[in-house]
This record gives sequence, structure tokens and C-alpha cells, in this order.
Amino acid sequence: MDGSYKLIFGSGTRLLVRPGK
Repeated sequence: MDGSYKLIFGSGTRLLVRPGK
């Protein structure tokens, strides 16, 4: 699910959202 909202927020939250989390 992390990959889903990561695309929604964009690179703004990419620092907080890790593709491995």
C-alpha cells in the first residue's frame, strides 16, 4: 500500500515514504 500513496503524494513525501517499508 505504501507504493500506492507514494505515487499520490509524489516526491514531496518520497523522503518519508520508503519503497521498502
